[in-house]
Amino acid sequence: CAVGAVTAFNFFFVPPRWTLEVDGDENLMALFAMLAVALVVSHLADALRRQTDHARLNEQRARQLQGLASGLAGAMDVQSVVDLGNDALRQAFVGPHILAMQAADGTLVLPPDLPALIKDGLACCMREAAILGPGTGRWPGLGAWYLPLGDADRMHGAVCIQKIQAGDDEGREHAKALCAILTQALGRIAVTASMHEARLQAQRQQWQSTFLAAVSHDLRTPLAALVGAASSLQSQGDKLSTDERQQMLASIVSEATYLSDLTD
Repeated sequence: CAVGAVTAFNFFFVPPRWTLEVDGDENLMALFAMLAVALVVSHLADALRRQTDHARLNEQRARQLQGLASGLAGAMDVQSVVDLGNDALRQAFVGPHILAMQAADGTLVLPPDLPALIKDGLACCMREAAILGPGTGRWPGLGAWYLPLGDADRMHGAVCIQKIQAGDDEGREHAKALCAILTQALGRIAVTASMHEARLQAQRQQWQSTFLAAVSHDLRTPLAALVGAASSLQSQGDKLSTDERQQMLASIVSEATYLSDLTD
């Protein structure tokens, strides 16, 4: 546009008019000055536009991180975290992505038709607890980023983002931030589940202690009556009347029957 405008100005207004010739050095210098100013203004406007787009993109990413953190604060299970994570990755990146969670046996839950290269990349980034792919210094020949959800101490899963650019450092940092927020949410859910299990275990122990205390009390009472009646018969059997011995024997039978029923 700058070159076309200067050429049109020369054609219509600079003598000799209606030609591209330039009469006089001052007119030639003026045309070059106008062209230089137009090119400088164009360059500055383009740089300002790029800065504006960059600032707008950073604002969108910051808002997305804030929204994801707010949504994950109310997530109570792993599936909710996975759903929110898939939505965030879908909004942040053009290419397809895969968010795979680690099962209890340490394997990844993956689609059956997933290529072997992606499976190996996900497994490797989890094993090394590091991001892989273009611009990371690890497996730069890959066409995707592989990000772990966790660290060396606790791993929850991995993410694969395809159709990315090696020079997109800010995009890669945004992906790392998203995965960090997802990792925090998954860790919180794991800790909450562990605390809940610990509370249940303590409650079970308390129930067992209460049950054993009640059973021991119910066992000691008839046992004491059995021991007392049997010892009386053994030590004073000759001195007791027939009715008294029958009464003690009946007590022994009754308490033994009660113990049998209690045991059943």
